[in-house]
Amino acid sequence: MNPRPLLGAVLLLSAAGLGYEVALTRILSIAEWHHFAYMIISVALLGFAASGTAIALLGDRVRGREPALFRSGALLLMIALPGSHALAQVIPFETFELLVRPVQYAWLLLLYGVLSVPFFIVSSCIVFAFLLQRDRVARVYFANLLGSGLGAAAVIGLLFVAPPARVPLFLTAPVIAAYLLALAGTGKRGSDPARPTAARWLGTLFISRTPASWPPARAPSPRSPRFPRP
Repeated sequence: MNPRPLLGAVLLLSAAGLGYEVALTRILSIAEWHHFAYMIISVALLGFAASGTAIALLGDRVRGREPALFRSGALLLMIALPGSHALAQVIPFETFELLVRPVQYAWLLLLYGVLSVPFFIVSSCIVFAFLLQRDRVARVYFANLLGSGLGAAAVIGLLFVAPPARVPLFLTAPVIAAYLLALAGTGKRGSDPARPTAARWLGTLFISRTPASWPPARAPSPRSPRFPRP
């Protein structure tokens, strides 16, 4: 796989992953107050650790399939970013019932699992990049760290102009770009049927989701949905 497109894809996926983490911290600080905002750090670590464990256990089944798995991961992340955010809204977890309804601990565990999926995918893609570029580990690591920093900074700026609940949708833009770079790096131009769909999604994202269409922000109530709908 061509190293330059791969490094660019790693940078973009890392930016989306850390941007998603920052966005969730803000969303939870609104919906569940600040007490649960910091749980996003453990959610991210859960996804990263589960990814490394799964790849280590798969072992030989992964070897030789890294380019295809990297592309598939980027494709799945397009769905997982807004999808996990949307699915988390239907989980009936209530902070104020933790002490009186033990079932809330099960819902909290499920919430952890749902929100950790994008981090699992991002981490897997980075591991596949390391496996593809064994002789350029330092460059992959640099792209990962640079992308993470840029993504976190960009989302902080984005939160000043966009509702927090819409940020996961906007983070699909760098993921689509990363997927197209992965296609270019493996010489799959035009041969992947998902590529036209990704390109149309990218166009729709910036054409239809304009600031004029955003609803006015409303103050959350203690019983408001965990992740306010766009």
